Amino acid sequence: MDSATPAEIGAQIRRIRKLRAMSLEMAAGFAGISSSYLARLERGEHGFNRRGLLEAIALVLGCSVLDLTDPDPDTTHLEQPRPEQPVAMSNPAARIVIPQITMALADCTLDDVPDVAARPVPELVAAARMANEHWEGSGRYDLAGQGLAGLLTELHVAVATTKDGVERQAALAALVETTMVAEIVAETLGHSTLAVYAAERGQQAAERLGDPALIGFAGGTHAWALMRVGAPRRADYVLTGVIDSLAGVDPTGPDTLAAEAYGRAHLLRAFFAVRSGKASTAHDHLGEAARIAVHTGERNGLRLHFGPSSVSTYRLIVGVELQEAGKAYERARTANIDPAVLGANRTMAAHFYRAQALAQEGGRRDTDVYRHLDLADQHDPQRIRTVPAALKLLADLDKRAPRKTWLLKSLLNRFGLNKQARS
Repeated sequence: MDSATPAEIGAQIRRIRKLRAMSLEMAAGFAGISSSYLARLERGEHGFNRRGLLEAIALVLGCSVLDLTDPDPDTTHLEQPRPEQPVAMSNPAARIVIPQITMALADCTLDDVPDVAARPVPELVAAARMANEHWEGSGRYDLAGQGLAGLLTELHVAVATTKDGVERQAALAALVETTMVAEIVAETLGHSTLAVYAAERGQQAAERLGDPALIGFAGGTHAWALMRVGAPRRADYVLTGVIDSLAGVDPTGPDTLAAEAYGRAHLLRAFFAVRSGKASTAHDHLGEAARIAVHTGERNGLRLHFGPSSVSTYRLIVGVELQEAGKAYERARTANIDPAVLGANRTMAAHFYRAQALAQEGGRRDTDVYRHLDLADQHDPQRIRTVPAALKLLADLDKRAPRKTWLLKSLLNRFGLNKQARS
């Protein structure tokens, strides 16, 4: 199956496992095998006669199968301890959900729904929250997408047919949350137009509900999706409406959800502004977001994190856009990247933008660029491997590297940019 011998593959597995700071028991448990069996594999006492076993071990170790079957002793820069559990790689089966989500949104409006039964509203609310947790908390877009189309249909049915006012409001709120999940799943799988469609439906549901915080969150998501398809004028219009509607919100009260939506909108507006070459405007919006974050602290309403950490990340993003390189990195360096606070997706983003900032140093700090890209990939591989800027960054790093370290080669393998990986 591969040119490397079982002993060579086993030695490489052990080397990477040690450098990932994983015990034999932990790695074996995540891979679904016994620790004694993994120990025998590492000693070369068993062959790897099924590809699935190699793929499972590579997944646990946060590397490519090629990294195991084409051993290279130079793994000195591999420093990242694993997250609490491995995250799933992109699965082609996940793409099945795209036509299903498209059909569900096309076949329903807030007033016209198919004649199908819906689960009780409390069950639908719980399902919406679980889907949101899958993508944001653990980076499992495949799990977030499972059953999402059916959930969207059932929530539309509940909104249109539920007589009880309180339950109908709960169904509308859950529909807003579910359309946000649909937007991120569609965007991650490369279907930006569907992402806009889903986000627009979410904004419609929020406006029907009349909840300012949900209108703010849904509007921000809609604006982001519009920006992704190259509609900055419309994105700016939607986002300006969100900011205007929430102006004057009190961030010091017990319920900070509206303030979080307002602060998030300013962060997005800062990003849009710097993309348009308006650096001063971007810093103004960052300043307003920072003012709100001082009062809210770290919050995670609707799993759309807002707080000092997100403000720090957006300051870094703006710095990258302004080509501030190491200066932007040093400003963000003191910010704590805590996956328990940020979740998988935002932890990935924090490391990715640090990598981008350091890459602007022209190669002088590329070892640290590799390290941050590795960290980003450990936390949210499904997402980072679909980001065009990440693919371009890795291709540029490959071109300018005087020699390929193991970590660079591993990243190229994982992102499908290694010629051998593509063959």
